[in-house]
Amino acid sequence: MVLFAAQTEGASRFGVTASKKIGNAVIRARAKRRLRELYRLRGPTTATEGLDLVANARRSCVRAPWQMLERDFHDCLERLAERMNADRS
Repeated sequence: MVLFAAQTEGASRFGVTASKKIGNAVIRARAKRRLRELYRLRGPTTATEGLDLVANARRSCVRAPWQMLERDFHDCLERLAERMNADRS
């Protein structure tokens, strides 16, 4: 997955995209559901306050074990927080 962010005023928002390259509508919907659930469980933190986040699903999001997706999402959020802190400095 690829995670994009943009600063915003107000509450954080989360969006998910999945292109047709991933597969048919059923597969794209499953990838998006899994990413939204990751955000619901682990996403809204102080590091993401004031950010609009967009996750771009990849083919691996569909078949990857849940633990691997969690680890990847957590790593993306950590890298994002580091970059945002560096930009603020």
